[in-house]
Amino acid sequence: MKIKKYGYCEMNPGTELVFAVMILETRKFVTSIETQPHRVWKSEDGELALTWKKRKAAQDFAIQLAYRGYLGVVVECFKNVEVRNK
Repeated sequence: MKIKKYGYCEMNPGTELVFAVMILETRKFVTSIETQPHRVWKSEDGELALTWKKRKAAQDFAIQLAYRGYLGVVVECFKNVEVRNK
């Protein structure tokens, strides 16, 4: 999602936001999703966070986590900044 303003700041043209999901129990970002043969998500140390281009897609994933008993929060990130688990 390209933005021109973020809060009170004027951003450079072409600045993009992406969205990541953080699991609150572990305070780590989701790093991968496997759908076959089972629905599994991973939150591994040292890996880059999985990002979505649209907020709705990240929110849909967070809702699916809530159905399975995990609390996930959608976090806004700038596209060129690395979001990594410690």
